[in-house]
Amino acid sequence: MAIIRYATVIYVLFSVHNVTAAQSAHRPFSFPLYTQFRVESDIQYGQSVGVNDSIVNLLLDVYTGEGDTTQQRPLIIFIHGGGFRNGHKSLKMNAMFCSHFAKCGYVAASIKYRLTQNKMKSNDEYFLAMLRAVQDAKAAVRFFKKYGQKYGIDTAKIFVMGSSAGAITALHLAYLDQNEIPPSIDVKTIGLLDGNSGNSGYSSAIHGVINCWGAMADLRWIQNGNVPVFNIHGVNDSTIAFDSSFSYKAFKYGSTAIHDRALKVGIKSGLRLFYQTGHTLDNDPVKLDSAANDITEWLSTVILKN
Repeated sequence: MAIIRYATVIYVLFSVHNVTAAQSAHRPFSFPLYTQFRVESDIQYGQSVGVNDSIVNLLLDVYTGEGDTTQQRPLIIFIHGGGFRNGHKSLKMNAMFCSHFAKCGYVAASIKYRLTQNKMKSNDEYFLAMLRAVQDAKAAVRFFKKYGQKYGIDTAKIFVMGSSAGAITALHLAYLDQNEIPPSIDVKTIGLLDGNSGNSGYSSAIHGVINCWGAMADLRWIQNGNVPVFNIHGVNDSTIAFDSSFSYKAFKYGSTAIHDRALKVGIKSGLRLFYQTGHTLDNDPVKLDSAANDITEWLSTVILKN
């Protein structure tokens, strides 16, 4: 059983995606339009300096529906998890989500970002690792602003999504401003939040964020006028709390806290909780597929509103 909340009303549902063909005609991008997808791999979207002063080529994979020649499609940029030390753009979960979105008519991109290979010994070091990931993800947003026409993207409908550490990255990309970075963080080591990872001269603004079992360091960074958010979390997650009962390194405020804060300040927000479920929804294909359908249902309401 799962709970999904779109406002202050709570609905208990076994399925949230039984959409008829007639209904779906009025809810674009909410259900599969294509049976197959294609992937263009290892596209370089930027370059930056790694933790050990090595040059890192930043790559991404682009997913589209097979035969989809539509222009002005919304884009979802997926940011993988791995605790800022591990993970890759080609993980099975990334491909599952991105192929689902591609079949629903989106362009989806799974990105590589700089990882911190050294063992991190403090919360501040984890925060710095997150900031590097944010800088790279912002470069990916700018890449698609620059080449939107080439990839058939509506640059007014770019969303970021992440799993675990990737969700932490996506949330802080959406809500953290330069002047809000805690004073304990030595930003001289990484530069400004927008970073220098590539595609300067283009905006890194996004239009929504999808948080899959992530958390934030400070809820006060979510303010009225910020972008909408959709949150997914397992209630039995022992890595990143679904609420605020414990911290993952510097990041304490999980999905229910983010959802409640967003509603409090007037931001559109959705929440899907999976009971008896742990981190990454236990990598259960049925639960992940259900989450993917919930995301496209929610995103369709955001896209229609805009």
